[in-house]
Amino acid sequence: MPQRSNDFQRLIYLIKHNLAGDSVATESAMLTDMISNEKVEVDVCVEGNVAGERINVCVECRDRSRKADRNWVLEMKAKHDRLPTNMLILATSKGFSKGALEVARDYGIRTLTLEETEDLAFPEKLASEMALWVHTVSVRAEKVVFEVELDEGVVERVIVSPDQYIFDGDGAMQITAIELVHPLLHAKAAQDYFLDNGKPDHVWFDLTWSTSDVPPMYLQRITTKELRRIKSIYIKGPFSYTVNGLKLRRAKLGQVHVAWGKTVVLERDAMVVVTRDEHGVETFSLNLAKEEPRVSREVEGSSFAGGSASR
Repeated sequence: MPQRSNDFQRLIYLIKHNLAGDSVATESAMLTDMISNEKVEVDVCVEGNVAGERINVCVECRDRSRKADRNWVLEMKAKHDRLPTNMLILATSKGFSKGALEVARDYGIRTLTLEETEDLAFPEKLASEMALWVHTVSVRAEKVVFEVELDEGVVERVIVSPDQYIFDGDGAMQITAIELVHPLLHAKAAQDYFLDNGKPDHVWFDLTWSTSDVPPMYLQRITTKELRRIKSIYIKGPFSYTVNGLKLRRAKLGQVHVAWGKTVVLERDAMVVVTRDEHGVETFSLNLAKEEPRVSREVEGSSFAGGSASR
């Protein structure tokens, strides 16, 4: 997928994403030229169904120091005449010249200008200072211990490696320890626990999960192949808790009120966008810049999964 052109395009995408409802908003969407069959990039495309028909609403963005002129409007019209575009919207940060507005009106092209404001009353659910604080935790399992049942009431604690297999009651291999631990750290219950109880000065975490509410899982003794039921799982590892604040800017885009700002979350560029539509419905989005996935790292010759959460 092509890279984002600029923050203005990213902002417009997130606004449309908030307003899309059952439709799907895509940034840097690739549509097929109906004449050449080549793929053409569109800044933002919102796809939905109307009366059983697939509809494409396309948005092109322009963030320049001067108003958009009629030549840009004509260029965008010519581009979308060859694409499966049902409605074309042009969005700018500095507005349109008189000639550009006349051309757009003649061809039925909708124009939008991001008009910044100092109206502190928007949105009502945010503090009057128009600032947000993003709380983020990052965890990694450095030590994993399974408590297994030996006899009635007798248990043993076993330190497991990432590639250690877990079996079902019939002795069939199911998953490895790392494949079990990774989803546990990403589960909503675990993320909520870390965010609710974590502090900036915490450097370690420990988490215990009882397996009583899931189908039985077993470890296999290497020497006798005996299956021993896993009673609980204990996870310990490094813990990082950060709080990043961002000042929100305010604007209107057509009839939509917008508050937005940028910060850093998990060492990645993040944009926060809050919208209030013409019906008063408010929607919040947090968008992280894409990066190569990193879910584990080496620890004393072995590797276990990491997890993160933000609020």
